Amino acid sequence: TRLGISTKARVGAFGLSGAIQQLRTPFGSATSRKAGLDLDGLSLRLVSREASAVPPAGSTLLDSRTRSSGAYLDIDPAMVASSLLPELGELPAVVPTTISLSYKSSETKSHYEGFTDRYEKSSLGVDGTWDTRLGETSLSYWRDRRVGLAGSGHSWTSETFQLSHSLPLGNWRLGMDASVVRTRGEGSSGYDDRALSFGQSLAYSVPDGPQFRVELGQDRSAMRMRDDSYLSSDSYSSVTASLDLSRYLQKRFERPDLRFTLDYRKAVERSDSEMSLYDELVERWVDGSRREGLLMSFGMKL
Repeated sequence: TRLGISTKARVGAFGLSGAIQQLRTPFGSATSRKAGLDLDGLSLRLVSREASAVPPAGSTLLDSRTRSSGAYLDIDPAMVASSLLPELGELPAVVPTTISLSYKSSETKSHYEGFTDRYEKSSLGVDGTWDTRLGETSLSYWRDRRVGLAGSGHSWTSETFQLSHSLPLGNWRLGMDASVVRTRGEGSSGYDDRALSFGQSLAYSVPDGPQFRVELGQDRSAMRMRDDSYLSSDSYSSVTASLDLSRYLQKRFERPDLRFTLDYRKAVERSDSEMSLYDELVERWVDGSRREGLLMSFGMKL
């Protein structure tokens, strides 16, 4: 069963909103509360949630409860500047077109037969986009952390940096992206895990017509135990081709709900991997397995 109530109001330049929702299923229940504030160029949302799980019969899990809260802020610098400083005019190109900030924290407590697992998680996100004569650029940073409070006590921190840029040239679009992910495990079995991905893409599309995209990607990763007892690394390259016929079919059959895409991916360079124990190389291999796949997606409302 689902029960909810929501409301919206306008007070001068301020937009206010709020909502409460309760959900009950055979697998558990959840209660969420939301509050929002909108002003010219600013949007703030506050969310809290309480959830409990009902384990299936025969499970070693006896009970699990989670409490979480989050804050999300979206900023349009141009609108904020025009509202506060109308005479300022156009902002410098270094100022982002949009800025998004988010923070979320939660605590989970699970009772099992014989022990209790309890941990906290937090997540921080910062996103910025730029739209200039040189194209569209986005820069993102995410930081996730888990702290074990009882039970397994496993704790880790993960950071992600991502940069992407695209340049439109008529019906064509050139793009590139790069991301770095670093995860650090704590405790007696601490580890460092790093991954680097970067790619280049070329896309073609026409109004109300098919969209085609091809991308070359490279991935590198390495994992090392803190006591240097174990080290592994891996690398490979791939090509991905995508064809999206959704807009063409929507216009052809006058059905805005139609979706149809084809995706093909293949490894163009075999994976090169190695493993070391206490700084001594014990194995090195090249993966000769054939990695390729085809995915077809179709959707419509019935």
